[in-house]
Amino acid sequence: MEVDFERKELEKGRFIKMVNTVVQTLKRHKEIMEPAVDFPVGLAERSSDIESYIQDCMTMSGESLQCFGLLGMGGAGKTTLAMSNYNKIHCKFEGSFFSVNTRAEVQDKGRLGLVAVQKKIVENLLKLKEDVTINDEVHGKAVLSNKLSNINALVVLDDVDALYKPLQSCLGPKSVVIITTRERKVLESARPTKTFGIGGLGKEMSKLLFYWNAFMKPKPPVELEEVSERAIEACDGLPLALKVVGSYLYNVSDKSSWEESFSYLQKNKREIFDVLRISSDGLEDAEKEAFLDICCFVIDEKEDLACAVLNACYGMGRTCLHELQSKCLITTYVDFNIYERKGVRRIRVHDQLRDMGRRIIREERRDRDPLKMCAR
Repeated sequence: MEVDFERKELEKGRFIKMVNTVVQTLKRHKEIMEPAVDFPVGLAERSSDIESYIQDCMTMSGESLQCFGLLGMGGAGKTTLAMSNYNKIHCKFEGSFFSVNTRAEVQDKGRLGLVAVQKKIVENLLKLKEDVTINDEVHGKAVLSNKLSNINALVVLDDVDALYKPLQSCLGPKSVVIITTRERKVLESARPTKTFGIGGLGKEMSKLLFYWNAFMKPKPPVELEEVSERAIEACDGLPLALKVVGSYLYNVSDKSSWEESFSYLQKNKREIFDVLRISSDGLEDAEKEAFLDICCFVIDEKEDLACAVLNACYGMGRTCLHELQSKCLITTYVDFNIYERKGVRRIRVHDQLRDMGRRIIREERRDRDPLKMCAR
């Protein structure tokens, strides 16, 4: 079952039905995969090139662990490409683990965050049903070394290098570690076999990605073609911006509304935050407050918990989550619980969108009190 996103037009209901069919098929086979991107425009060629290079290196050198870097600015698609390659090759290893937002977890929780990631790596690679005891970071390195000795595994680390050295010293010779980052210095100590520079999309691919998110088809209505191209140009080839702005304008057929949105982008195009902000400024009051709450408090929390919190504050938790997802401001992912052998759905926010939300609070809403918001 395949869709050519560069040529076909797809009715939204049929697309959702097709995706659900694929998901149910994978569930029957108990296949654990990272979530796929909605519209993989421009992804296939980039992903295939990276996969081919990694496969060639694995074939030619089975003597030592291979490390690869994906380097690019925030929102360029590094994590999406890493997920795509992870889904393609993870079954070829004895164990695999994809650590999303590793840097954020370590920064927010300090050494406790690093210990938590160390535990996840051990538990997932060994498929353990019992909890692993790790007292601190140093003890964690010893546990990694002892328990993961000579296991050939695939591990993806998102924007952090602190875990690479311990993995390098213990994983088997046919293992692969992929590190995604926006800072070259993160890769310096790892000395990867190859670093793939992830730049923005070209003009034609930018158009396709934007059109799919804005219109659910590869061509815009004739009356919106000119203003669409101007909006696309303002996004400067950045996949995250094209996706967020396109989703914000989905189902908007009034040309005057498009013109207003383009004027906003032109006036506020100093940096990526300003381009992305068009989506949050267009939210209803409760949805906007819910988004700011999520950016600060419930990232990586269970979806049911987030729903309960937002429902207590604004009286419409599930509705808020649905609207924010439809505008590509948040996503959800399944955190597979190896103890209970089932997945738990959690909240995810791209780090650029998270930082935008927190910046709004720091610069404009310093007197905002979430408890008072809930008391309304």
